Amino acid sequence: MSVQQKKWPGISVSDEDRRIIDRIIKQDGILKSMPMKDLLLLAASIAVKKTAPPVFETNSGTNQIVHPTLLNDRDYREYRQYIALIFYMTSGNKQLNNMSDTTVMVKSFIDYAQRGLRILEVDYLENKASSDNMVNELIELLIGHRKISTEA
Repeated sequence: MSVQQKKWPGISVSDEDRRIIDRIIKQDGILKSMPMKDLLLLAASIAVKKTAPPVFETNSGTNQIVHPTLLNDRDYREYRQYIALIFYMTSGNKQLNNMSDTTVMVKSFIDYAQRGLRILEVDYLENKASSDNMVNELIELLIGHRKISTEA
C-alpha cells in the first residue's frame, strides 16, 4: 500500500501556535489572510531550510487545522506529498522504508511547522522590514539555497 493510499490523521496545533498563526494572518503584508494549512506548510519549509531547533512543547490545548477527512481527500494529495517530503528530508533520514507510518509523518510535519512558526514570529511579526524579508525568504525557498541580492 502506498503512502498516499494510507489513512492520514488530521493536523492540530497548540493554543500558542494558533495565536502565532492568527497574528501572522492578520498582519498587513505578504502573508495576510493566508490559509492556515498553507501557512503551516510554509513554516515547516522554512524550519527545514534553516535547520531550526526543536520547540519546547507546552501542554496547552489543541486546535484542529486540517480534519482527517480533508487530509485524506484526493484534493489534498499534493499537501500529503509535501508532508511526506518534509519527513523524508528530516526525521525519515532520506530513507523511503522509514515512511510507512502516516501518523509519525504528520507529527514530524507539525514539529517542523512549530519551529517555523517561531521563526516567522521573530522574523516576520517582530521585524520592521518583515514583508520585504518574507518576499526574499519565499523566493529563496522556491529557487533553492542561492542567496537573493537586494541590490538594484
